[in-house]
Amino acid sequence: MAVVVEILSESDAARGWHYIVRVEREGGISEHRVHLAWVDHEHLCGGAVSPSRVVAEALRVAAERGIAIPPSVDVSTLRRREPGLRALLAWG
Repeated sequence: MAVVVEILSESDAARGWHYIVRVEREGGISEHRVHLAWVDHEHLCGGAVSPSRVVAEALRVAAERGIAIPPSVDVSTLRRREPGLRALLAWG
């Protein structure tokens, strides 16, 4: 089964954005609160991709690689857990 990531909500936050995201993968569906900092957005895509797409792709890659995604997570945490994350993103 392919991983499906759905952004349920997006809001501005101090130095970035907050999202509520649903991840569907083999084994079930989970919801997560995700923070993306401006600096991580710039690092992962050079600002060329929408923040919501960066979040969706980062969670998709993490789920596909079997990385545990906590209920509340910062994209920088996922980046540390998967050092090659940047290269694995759809535009990388």
